[in-house]
Amino acid sequence: MNHTTLGFKDFQSLPYDIHSLILSFLSPEDIIAIRKTCKIIFDATLQRDLWMKAVTRMCEENTALPSSFPIPDMSLLELEYASLGVTRWKKLVIDAQNEGQGSLSAVRDISLGNDDIQSAQPYLVPGGRFLLTLTPGRFSIWDLYNIHEASGADRQPIAGFDSECGSFTAHPTPDGSGIIIITVTYHNFTVEDVDIREYYLDFTSVVGNCLVLLYGPLVKIWNFILMDERTIALIREREVRVWDFPQLSASRDAQEEFKKTPESGLSNVVPPRFVVGFPDDYSQDPDYGLGCGGLCDWYTGSRQPLMFDMWEASAGAEYFEFTRFHLDTQHPQGRLQITSESPAQLTLQSSDSRPSCAAYRACGDDAVVAWSDNESIHCHTGGLSSHSRTNSINTLLDIKNVASREFSLCPISGRLCYVNPDTHDVRVVDFFPLPPSKA
Repeated sequence: MNHTTLGFKDFQSLPYDIHSLILSFLSPEDIIAIRKTCKIIFDATLQRDLWMKAVTRMCEENTALPSSFPIPDMSLLELEYASLGVTRWKKLVIDAQNEGQGSLSAVRDISLGNDDIQSAQPYLVPGGRFLLTLTPGRFSIWDLYNIHEASGADRQPIAGFDSECGSFTAHPTPDGSGIIIITVTYHNFTVEDVDIREYYLDFTSVVGNCLVLLYGPLVKIWNFILMDERTIALIREREVRVWDFPQLSASRDAQEEFKKTPESGLSNVVPPRFVVGFPDDYSQDPDYGLGCGGLCDWYTGSRQPLMFDMWEASAGAEYFEFTRFHLDTQHPQGRLQITSESPAQLTLQSSDSRPSCAAYRACGDDAVVAWSDNESIHCHTGGLSSHSRTNSINTLLDIKNVASREFSLCPISGRLCYVNPDTHDVRVVDFFPLPPSKA
């Protein structure tokens, strides 16, 4: 068999579409680096199709909503900027930490209008373009794509409806082209004639075509829930119990099921497929208070791993230690592993400033944890997988009295939305500069 070595001159002589195909297997950072080798490769990296594919791949890998980026209408420079969202976030947080302060500098801070909002729940859809806000009596959807170009009066929601719901969740449609929004109105359900508002709805999720609600006293014994399209994992202080996703019947009377409690008897009790304890090298001290957090519910059924953090306070409540776990549901008996590096140790401003953590966001090989401590909003960027070497703690914003349900962070777009407790408005903070064509 004859082996032919392809020389650099032979590579240069290949058609542009072959160059584009080869370059499409590279990361955006590698494409930027390789364009410096010669003019032919430089010209090949200027093909729109190459960067359109790079943005699409970035959305797939980070479970971002594809319509966050109007790809056909974006300039070449805008496509490059968008595809580098993960790299830009990591560089931003690492550079800030290396400079000694760790605080990120905002390049824009925009108000969406002062409606004297006393309480609101903002949610940035992964991708950073669409913002969902729930205020008393009103649910609104905002398009933030060119929000910097609009004047104050023109900053209006693109859609909305009157609603008395107290909670909501959002998920991508199966084809990724839209957003499924589930709102929950507490007073529509009662448990043994007790208004469910006394218990609060703890978890809402969409898996395939199934809506799952865990509510009231039936969920009080659990710390946290993880789900994918095949399993439900309930995390307790000493163990994790995993069920196969049950077969649901549309003929069952949902109202009657909601009224059943452990005292009156639950029908169709299903034992877990397996129960797995925490590793021997992990110890907890419940006297200091335990917490649990994991990826945002948006990532249910996505390529993101089933991971979660357990955190506990130190004896003097001076800091919280986080330990990250990966749950392997494919193992016959289940397997719970501590990731290679402890993700963070959060130093508290005062002994009574227990951190209020938002659900985590995926950013390449990292998970980004955002929390407030009554003094500031912070974030930690650290390993979602064994491939990551990032471990950075940063301050996003110095502002007091913002709860976890009052801010939302999308790292791949470098954007934070929060409710200002002083001016009672929803604000949009950008940490990424605009592409030169839009600046």
